[in-house]
Parts: sequence; C-alpha cells; structure tokens
Amino acid sequence: MATWRRFGIGLFFTLALMVGGLIYNRVWADLLFPMVDTSSRWATAAVWADRLVPLILVMLLLATWAWVIGAGVQEERGVDRRRRVR
Repeated sequence: MATWRRFGIGLFFTLALMVGGLIYNRVWADLLFPMVDTSSRWATAAVWADRLVPLILVMLLLATWAWVIGAGVQEERGVDRRRRVR
C-alpha cells in the first residue's frame, strides 16, 4: 500500500475517532451520565463505561498511527532488502 494511502487512512481514522469522542462527550457525558442514579444496580456499569470509552478511543487512535508508521517502516525495509538481493 502506498505511503500516502496509509497516511490518508490514518487521518480518516483520526477524524472518525474525533467525531466519536465529540458524540460521546455531548451525548453521554453531558446528557445521559448525569441522569444515572448512583444507587441503582446499573450505576457500576455506567461508571465503568464512562471511564473506559475515552481509553478505548485513545487506544484505537494509537493503534492506527502505530500501524501507519510500522507498515511504512516495514515496507521500506522490504524495498531495501530487495535492492540488496539484486
């Protein structure tokens, strides 16, 4: 895959995760989470969801850019290896 295509995929995922984070913040954190009753049996699940979603979004972003950089490095090593063989 071309370097520019990988970079474009990285930017697309960055923008998509940014939109996901905005939706999470506007809908869940601002509107729905304050309505959770802390004495209900679902309060623990809501608190865990509130803590895990931002962490998952950041992990997806880091994994995407690690793939973009790692695949570029791997491709360049392959090109260098093919040049040495010939």
